[in-house]
Amino acid sequence: MNPFYKPLMILFFGLIMKESLNGQNCQYNSLIITITERILPGGTQYEYEYFNGQLGVYKVPQVTVNVYDDLVREPSKKKAEFKIKLKRQQTLIVDSIVDKIDPFTLDTIYSAAMIDGVNWTFKFEINGKKKEIFVDNYHLSQLDPLLDYLNRLIPTNKRLISFDFVSKNN
Repeated sequence: MNPFYKPLMILFFGLIMKESLNGQNCQYNSLIITITERILPGGTQYEYEYFNGQLGVYKVPQVTVNVYDDLVREPSKKKAEFKIKLKRQQTLIVDSIVDKIDPFTLDTIYSAAMIDGVNWTFKFEINGKKKEIFVDNYHLSQLDPLLDYLNRLIPTNKRLISFDFVSKNN
């Protein structure tokens, strides 16, 4: 074998292996995730938004509005607490986690039937297809990997959403 062929063969097989491994990573054409946490009664609302490789952390303060002599709490404009542009490898990990969760196989509502506490809404839009999952005072372990990974991307003092409250109480 010609000594010049060996480096070319190694390069060729290396490129084939790289493409093979890249093909195993799930890369959605379009993935939007919104996770909302509400602390009841009448507490503050927090949101994580993942879109186009960016992750935002928001705090949505509640305002009191007088409607027909009844006080109603409504969310006001949300305030960005933190934003980050994810690296390609991080977006591939998010895609892979969502692929493993397969939100379209989950029910729409999970509830422990309590009057107050904490509830979460997970909204997924994957390639134009939408799924909303409402979790009320319930620990849905299938969503743990996603929430855990997103929180690892966020500085500790900006992590606003977790299942810690409900998992400690169940």
